[in-house]
Amino acid sequence: MIRVIIVDDELPALKIAESVLKTCDGVNVCGSYSDQDELMEALPMLDVDLIFLDIKMPGMLGLELAGRINEIKPEVAIVFVTAYDSYAVDAFEIEAFDYILKPLTADRINKTLMRYKKRRAEQGRPQKHCYVSVRSFG
Repeated sequence: MIRVIIVDDELPALKIAESVLKTCDGVNVCGSYSDQDELMEALPMLDVDLIFLDIKMPGMLGLELAGRINEIKPEVAIVFVTAYDSYAVDAFEIEAFDYILKPLTADRINKTLMRYKKRRAEQGRPQKHCYVSVRSFG
């Protein structure tokens, strides 16, 4: 199960993202936030894998918020969701997992989720081990 939260200052966009994500298999929407301060207050207690984060929000750009999220939960993957393609380079410079242009579609979100599942499976694979055998005579 992939645990996600959604952050967007626009309530209609937040509801659309939430409804699309709830239709995806293996996804648990753990919360949605329209206020960055509420998110930052709740974040230390959240058990989350992916954060779908809007880039343009009042008070703080999503890029800055992503940096603050990474300080608290560096293991969380951030997917930027925005109507602006001009922030893509900046997003990937702070190691965004993905960058999705609005309007959200189930097909596009499923591609992101499949990439995330693949990455998680690859990280969970055991490392190759080298075995040494020692034989002693007497």
